[in-house]
Amino acid sequence: MTRSSTTCFRTHHSQRSFFTTPADSLKGIAKTGHLRLHWVRKRIDQGELEPFAIKHRLKGYLDSADSEPYFKTLSKDLFYISLTCPGGGDEFELWRAFALGGTGVRLKLSVNPSRAELRKIQYEPPAGTLLTERNSTLAAEGEPPFVPWTVSKIGAFYLPATLHRENEVRLLIMRYPGGRGETEFDGQNRYWPLPIGQHNDFCDIQLLEIQCGPAAQRSDVLSAIAGTPFETTVPVTCAPQP
Repeated sequence: MTRSSTTCFRTHHSQRSFFTTPADSLKGIAKTGHLRLHWVRKRIDQGELEPFAIKHRLKGYLDSADSEPYFKTLSKDLFYISLTCPGGGDEFELWRAFALGGTGVRLKLSVNPSRAELRKIQYEPPAGTLLTERNSTLAAEGEPPFVPWTVSKIGAFYLPATLHRENEVRLLIMRYPGGRGETEFDGQNRYWPLPIGQHNDFCDIQLLEIQCGPAAQRSDVLSAIAGTPFETTVPVTCAPQP
């Protein structure tokens, strides 16, 4: 069994993480005091869920129900935000892709999940994952495949290998039928707002620092948080050059 397969889908209980975003988005975060976990549906055509279902031969997820495959229906109940670990990922690419070429900011966060899940993304390996290897062994023995009861969530932590340079860590909430659904609608997509610096039973998030991007104007960053609690409680620094 390969090392990569034995470490796939590992859960993190608490972690210091970065969230990279444009300065305009920082203004909205500071005003509301929330981070938005968008539904997977928003990125469903960018390698979400389907590659996992294909790799692991989850036929039921690929079959159509109500005119669309089940994995697309499922994507409306999975809400996430993409983070990175300090020192992880291609920083130049992260600034370029998520902060308008480095003109945005990077939020340094302390993330302590409870009902939410925090896991490092498993990028599609050239060989198999732990789950595919286990099921290959079961098939060779004439046994049915093993399908974890958490498979609906696990698939949201799996992305195509072409995205590996992001080295993403994902915070995820799953909405269950008949359960809590504290989502809002922005006119195009649904999202789950998580408060920063406030107790809740999904995930405790503390904002430790706001780092200006390598091409950002500090005055723009200060303007984005002016008049909000961030202005007096969170240090604003300059991120190291990538």
